[in-house]
Amino acid sequence: MLRDRDEIVRRLKAKPVHKAVRWYDPDVLVRIGIRDAVSAVFGEYADQRLMQAATDAVKSKDDLAKRYDYSDVTRWRDPAGPYWVDYIADVGDGFGPTFGMARVLAEKELKVGSEMLPAGEILLLGGDQCYPQATHEEYEERFVLPYAAALPPVKADENPPKGNDKLIKGERKLFALPGNHDWYDGLGAFDSLFCQNRDPLLERNGRAIGGWRCVQHRSYWAIQLPHNWWLWGVDIQFSKYLDAAQENYFRAIVDGMKGNHNIVLCIAEPHWLDSEFEGIDTVDTLHTIVRIAQKRTKDESTAKDRVRDVHIRAVLAGDWHHYSHYHLDDLYDPQGRDEEALQKRVPTSRKGQKTAGTLKHQDIHLITAGGGGAFLHSTTDLRTEVKVSWGVRPENIHGDATVEPAAARPDQHRPQAHSDARPRVRRFTGVAKMRACYPSRPWSALLSLKNLAFPLRNWRFSLVIGALYWIMTWQYHVVVKAAGDLDPLRALKGKIINVNYQTINSVSNLMLSSLPDVAAESIFYCLLLVGLWAGLAWYVSVSEKRTPLFKLVVRGAVGSLHALAHLKAMFVLFLLCMAFNNAALYPLVVIPLGGLVGGFIFGAYWVVMGLLARMHTGDAFGALGIRDYKNFVRMKFEQDKLTIYPIGVPKLPSTKSLVRACRKLKPPGPAAGPLLDIKVPEVILIPGDKATPIVIPARKAKGVATGGMMQAAE
Repeated sequence: MLRDRDEIVRRLKAKPVHKAVRWYDPDVLVRIGIRDAVSAVFGEYADQRLMQAATDAVKSKDDLAKRYDYSDVTRWRDPAGPYWVDYIADVGDGFGPTFGMARVLAEKELKVGSEMLPAGEILLLGGDQCYPQATHEEYEERFVLPYAAALPPVKADENPPKGNDKLIKGERKLFALPGNHDWYDGLGAFDSLFCQNRDPLLERNGRAIGGWRCVQHRSYWAIQLPHNWWLWGVDIQFSKYLDAAQENYFRAIVDGMKGNHNIVLCIAEPHWLDSEFEGIDTVDTLHTIVRIAQKRTKDESTAKDRVRDVHIRAVLAGDWHHYSHYHLDDLYDPQGRDEEALQKRVPTSRKGQKTAGTLKHQDIHLITAGGGGAFLHSTTDLRTEVKVSWGVRPENIHGDATVEPAAARPDQHRPQAHSDARPRVRRFTGVAKMRACYPSRPWSALLSLKNLAFPLRNWRFSLVIGALYWIMTWQYHVVVKAAGDLDPLRALKGKIINVNYQTINSVSNLMLSSLPDVAAESIFYCLLLVGLWAGLAWYVSVSEKRTPLFKLVVRGAVGSLHALAHLKAMFVLFLLCMAFNNAALYPLVVIPLGGLVGGFIFGAYWVVMGLLARMHTGDAFGALGIRDYKNFVRMKFEQDKLTIYPIGVPKLPSTKSLVRACRKLKPPGPAAGPLLDIKVPEVILIPGDKATPIVIPARKAKGVATGGMMQAAE
């Protein structure tokens, strides 16, 4: 346990810090494959969220709702001043990038452009705090150690404060959401690290991670800030569903709301991007939590002034290791008669009537900020417009909404405003437009060209390809030699024996055309050939929204071309060795050469498919392991607005440079500050198509108070 500066120094000097995960090392691939299989089989039966709810001792629903109430602005020097919050996601990979980002967060102030931005009083972790597997040891080495070194623990008082949320002076609060990597063990290690505050025997809050203190009780939370701003963190458990206890928790929060409220929603995955690329239905997660936030009160249909008016103003997510910002303004009812036009993303009118159920000027911001230290993801596959599903109740259609009257739509029944029947939830659809991304798409495309050097960085995986080349060409030659005087293979046998440098190309083409004959002579070689083709065809990434026939054709065509390129390369290498007349050393030659050539083909396949068809970009950039171009979000909450500063970090220190810094460490004195003496990485304000930072006005309902959580309508 890293409880003080001395323990952190001893750990940094004791053994080397962790390097970034090499995602294409064979042993890593095997371990991840096993972990994925285990989590897929047993994940639903090891849901830690149920245990969290069962062991969370709370006296009343009101106490639960007020648990993270930080709305008392009198605790700060300037009661009218802003409240600052930091959001970062996808941390805990290599020590260098993770420490670099933590070093930026630890600074009391950051100069971004012409502004000085104070550090957040709350740090939100948006998911995937550890790679590749969320074990206790990996958390300690890849996340806790770099963060504790960047902002060492604050010295405790002799008389520790009692009660809930009593922090040591100088500590900052920390809340975390689990991502898919955190869920691999059923959330056991995550719960042990971040949710210790659930233990009623603790004198103060949960575990300290350096100068940050974990104060949450469950893997989800609702934090009230001054001026009725809220932070909601939702645990989506592999994008599957929200458990009943979690839904009840957020319903309890909403039941206590009076007046006007604005929510910033945090989820582990950007469903607006996932649904666009992979056809993932958002009804079970994003749609569900939006529906809960807009929960109807019993007297809402009859009261002149609404008891509460709740708006989700922004959604933050990680999982995609880059920054992107989309803006969703208008929502359209898919039950309207213009559904065909909506599918084409063109809101049209029919006979002068507006599209049914139109909600205008929603001003919802969808932000992906997964640049906490893990390898960079490409932005070339981001679309300029994405379709978003959003949950809306008919009674929430008000204000500036334009709704077609029931008389104009006799084919559909609309509930009356004062009806006792509960209106049915509808999933409205909108088109979100991209405002900005980081790094830019052209620069991301240039970075993807680095995959042409794939075998140099991923040499272990490339050697596996080289070994496959050797096995397939060796078995091919064995079958041809054993064929004897069979007509189809007799000529080929002679050409292979007498090959020279001038005939390598023609003989390799003959070997390709003879593949059916060779496969017919050997069941083993037939299995090798079919396995190569099937594996490469199955690997082709096609959107799940496509028809089965389309996916079959694309995978068959692209996989066949990819397999043909590898077969051509392995036959040319085989014939080169035959022409050189060095059969005895053939395995020692063809495995490294095959790894070099085969790895290049694999990397070139990623480059071509990524640039032309936006396929495999995640795999391609995972192989590159780019540590630069990271990002996080700093938010300033004020009474009338929320200002979001998307902060980019163009360059981060390498793990090697920090290893050298660890060797120079000396026993720490009483002074505070980071332990490793490195320059704070340079930060920039991520530019967009409009002026940044992002300013989101607070929605205020007419005649409704905006004071405390339980304040009633005026």
